Amino acid sequence: MRKIKFTALLCLMLNLTNALFCLDFKHEESYGAQLKLDWLEFRYIRKSSDHADAKDYAGFKLDSSKLGTGFPLRFYAGNLGFSKAISRLKSPSYSSAINPLSANCIFYGDTAVSLPSKSGGSKTLSAALCYKDAVSAIEFIADENQTLCVTLSRSFENADYIRLKTAFTWMSFFLESKVQSSWKLSSPFFTGFKADAFYGEVLVKIPLVNVKIGAGAVENPFNVMRFYGTAETDFHYGPFTLSASAFASDNLFLEKKEAFFTPSLKSEKNILELNLNPRVHFSSRDFYLEAGLTGFYANSILKEGYDAQLKEKISGGAALKTGFGRNSIYLLYKIQDLTETGVKHTATVKYSHSFKKAGITISSSTTILDTPESAKQTVTQNTALYVYPRGFFLTYGSLNTSSEFKGQCIKTKANMSVSGEIPLKMVKILAKLTVSTVLEVE
Repeated sequence: MRKIKFTALLCLMLNLTNALFCLDFKHEESYGAQLKLDWLEFRYIRKSSDHADAKDYAGFKLDSSKLGTGFPLRFYAGNLGFSKAISRLKSPSYSSAINPLSANCIFYGDTAVSLPSKSGGSKTLSAALCYKDAVSAIEFIADENQTLCVTLSRSFENADYIRLKTAFTWMSFFLESKVQSSWKLSSPFFTGFKADAFYGEVLVKIPLVNVKIGAGAVENPFNVMRFYGTAETDFHYGPFTLSASAFASDNLFLEKKEAFFTPSLKSEKNILELNLNPRVHFSSRDFYLEAGLTGFYANSILKEGYDAQLKEKISGGAALKTGFGRNSIYLLYKIQDLTETGVKHTATVKYSHSFKKAGITISSSTTILDTPESAKQTVTQNTALYVYPRGFFLTYGSLNTSSEFKGQCIKTKANMSVSGEIPLKMVKILAKLTVSTVLEVE
């Protein structure tokens, strides 16, 4: 007998804001429904607030493998979200966010498709047809903006020695200039057109070493193809891991440095990025310890042309995470060279404890921004308390405070939030109350 699950969702959020003793009442709510069978899932969410029109999000998924066909085919439609392969096409370069404990050599071969959630979904209507078995995947995606995407991936495994994964993604999208003329612009005006983008990668895993190589191309105005490449490697030996990654665009070899458009319709200005990340990990039955260092170098375009101005940025960080019994501690320090605005230092401490029927997390973060003029030093301090009770209705509570000191100006914010959930037989009711206050002193 097939199981049928129907859930109606009602989410209510109240926001009370007090700025210099003036109370402002804000109201937000969302409601929806979820129908879930073995082979079908449907979600509908409607969000509204005092300051915005109501928005509707809906989507469904059909899974033929659950119908006894033995054919692993899935069909999605609605306000869908996409990640992995599409994210790499839209953002070819790496993020400069410092995370000394992050993993490397992640395979982006397929596309992760998601239905709308209580937080909302994509404003664009789209559809996806996905075939995926143990060793291969084929996906077709289209949306109302005439964007098309095809992803192919294949795995080859030899359990004794080597594992190989390959993937290729093609996307067709509409590229349109956001300006109306080229008068006094650094780049010429162009009429909108259908552009193509390609990305392929190969991941090889052998004992002790993982290596991933990627290459991409994207069509730009005036029939110009722009190219870029990525490389990542992990070396494992016992508790030690050494990771390295690199990104390079064709601007590395061009005399005239020019940013290029990606399928996100944003300009890719990074020329070269390098990252080195050694880590160590120890674990036992009741104890674990992770520690890591990272160094990040980026060279990007500040001004385009033959007389291009380039911007270099060097960042670094160190982190330690340990757990024992019901406790865990996380420590992070990072330094970011922001070049134009100064050097940014951030230190974070987080402690978590799990009780039998609850959990608690306390975190504190301090950020110092040093500029060439010491009088403009900015210090930001954040402290947060999170509580996770496991009982009827109350599911989450938090208290956040932040203070910013800039010259003679002090700005303090406080935010308290409580969330609850009432799960009934066919209905789930969610509620959230937020109270915040802002105080500025000059």
